Amino acid sequence: MMKENSSIDEGLLVKYLLEEVTDDEAERVRKWLEQSESNRQYFGQFKQIWDNSLLLAAENPADENEAWTRFRARVQHAGPQNTGSAGRFGWIRIAAAVLLFTAMGWYGISYYRSAIDVSMLQVSSADHTVTDTLPDGSVIMLNRNSRLSYPSRFKGDKRLVSLEGEAFFNVEKDASKPFVISINDVTVTVKGTSFNVKSRNAETEIIVESGVVQVSRKEKLVELKAGERVKIRNGKNELLKEHNTGKLYNYYRSHKFVCESTPVAELAELFEEVYNVEIVLADPAIASKQITTVFGEEPIDDKMTIIAQTFKLNLRHEGNRYILN
Repeated sequence: MMKENSSIDEGLLVKYLLEEVTDDEAERVRKWLEQSESNRQYFGQFKQIWDNSLLLAAENPADENEAWTRFRARVQHAGPQNTGSAGRFGWIRIAAAVLLFTAMGWYGISYYRSAIDVSMLQVSSADHTVTDTLPDGSVIMLNRNSRLSYPSRFKGDKRLVSLEGEAFFNVEKDASKPFVISINDVTVTVKGTSFNVKSRNAETEIIVESGVVQVSRKEKLVELKAGERVKIRNGKNELLKEHNTGKLYNYYRSHKFVCESTPVAELAELFEEVYNVEIVLADPAIASKQITTVFGEEPIDDKMTIIAQTFKLNLRHEGNRYILN
């Protein structure tokens, strides 16, 4: 049975449970608890009802009316209603305290609960790659100049993250809770797999190494398996699914540029991005020439010289600009 308290406001107890009290307010609560055993019992029962109300939010966040009814029933079961002048000692005052969460709907609950046990985290990279482990055990590697946002704890029926730039994901398997990545206006959904996601130069690309990945944009959806990729151009409502035959995308993980019949234009575009240079292919025929080799960590000057020698081309270097003709 809920007992009447003695000179304490439930709103203050709510702040105390949220750890949002000032030092003076915390001292008031501590002194009140020390006054009597009945006060301590009241606080214990109040905290139990409070904790149960938070569990209601997790059990069914989509139906606040039903959850509120269940909460009120639990409090009524805990003790008799008191609606007189001392009503602040009964369930109505406790409900009023929890109304901070319910009156605004479960958006309010999410906001206040996030202050308790969930916060948004962010991992970002500047001029180097970064590897991080997410709360579910999934491992990600961010390429340079990229950023991933994710919650400190995955809740609900999905594992939601947001990506800017490029990252490789090795997602922990959980068939009951899909892993969902939002990047630009593209959504990538998986249950446990490894894949690369990249958004650069008005294009989003997903390459799958293992497992199955669903990629959707507006009303369009494609399913990718290992060895497949999809490219999505900004402003175009089409998902171009194709086989992925190269390993060039893996350069920031392997520290090698693995070319397997790779068009020179594709390699040149990647070099521009990685080394912040401009590569001009003076003759359009050069773009479609294919090269098979492995570049390591040698300087860009050496890489460009090898390309020129391979195809018997002239190479001119002007500042950060390389011209092949």
